[in-house]
Amino acid sequence: MADESKNNVNQQKTLAARLESIIAFVQNNTKIVSGIGIGIVVIAVVTILMIRSKRKANKQASGKLGIAQMSLQAGDTSNAVVKLENLISRYEGTQSAGYALALLGQIESDRGSYQKAQDHFNRYLREYKNKKFITTQVLQGLGNCLYVSGNYKEAAQKYEKAARTAPHKFQKHSSLLNAAKCYLETSQISKSQKLVEEVKNSSPEKQIKSKLQQIESQIAVKKT
Repeated sequence: MADESKNNVNQQKTLAARLESIIAFVQNNTKIVSGIGIGIVVIAVVTILMIRSKRKANKQASGKLGIAQMSLQAGDTSNAVVKLENLISRYEGTQSAGYALALLGQIESDRGSYQKAQDHFNRYLREYKNKKFITTQVLQGLGNCLYVSGNYKEAAQKYEKAARTAPHKFQKHSSLLNAAKCYLETSQISKSQKLVEEVKNSSPEKQIKSKLQQIESQIAVKKT
C-alpha cells in the first residue's frame, strides 16, 4: 500500500509539472495562443513533453539492457532472462525492448527451446522491426529454429528474406548459403547451386569461403 501511495504521489507530481509547463508556454506566447487556439497549443506542448518522456524511457531501458547483457556475459543466463523480460514489460515500445526480444529469442534457441525462440522472434517482427541489422539476425534465428525442426522449406524462405533485408554483405552471404543448405536437404539442387553461385560471384568474405566450399562439395556429391 505504501508503494502504491508513493507511486500515486509521483504521478500527481509529474502531471502537475506538465501542466505548469503548459501554463508557462501559454503565458509567454499569448500572441501564438490567440492566433491558433488554446486547444492546439495544449496538444502541441503535451506532444513535446511526451517525446521528452519517451527519450528518458529509452535511456533508462538502454541501461537495463546493458545490465542484462552483463549478466549474460557472466554466465548467469537465468538472471539475464528475468532482466530482459522485465525490461520488455516495463519499457515496451522502446528500441531496447526490441533488442531484448531478439536477445531472448537467441537465448531460447541456444537452450533448444525453439518454439519459445520463435515466439520472441515473431513478436519482434510484429512490433519492432526497426533496425535492418537486428531484423536480419532475427530472420536468421527463425530460419535456424525451423531448420533444426526439419522444416527446410520455411527455413529457406526466412533465410532468403534475411538476405534481402541484410544491410551488410556478410549477413547476406551467410543467409544465402543457409538457404542453399536448406534446398540441398530437400534435393532442390538447382536452387541450391544458384544461391551458391550468387555468393561466389560477389566477392565472399574469408569466413564465408569455407562454408561456400563445403556446400559446393555437398552439391557435387548430390549430383553423382
